[in-house]
Amino acid sequence: MFTGQGGIVRLIQNSEVFRKMYNDNLDNMPGRVAAKVRNLSFAAHRFDSTSKPIGRAVHSIFPVLQTAMQIAKLRRGTEESGVAKHS
Repeated sequence: MFTGQGGIVRLIQNSEVFRKMYNDNLDNMPGRVAAKVRNLSFAAHRFDSTSKPIGRAVHSIFPVLQTAMQIAKLRRGTEESGVAKHS
């Protein structure tokens, strides 16, 4: 779900449009615990970099899920929509 080929974190990280959606959803998140993270910081080629995006995605799970729902709705019938629906 998070770091695989069809993971929502990778989809958000690699698309400027989806990253903007995520950041907008993050801005609207009520009751944040800590400073807002703008980047999920995913780099598949580094093993140690997989824990950071997972932690960040879990910490901001509601904005991640909102972004996935928006992608599924706006990109209906595309590969991105399929990734978002299965995340």
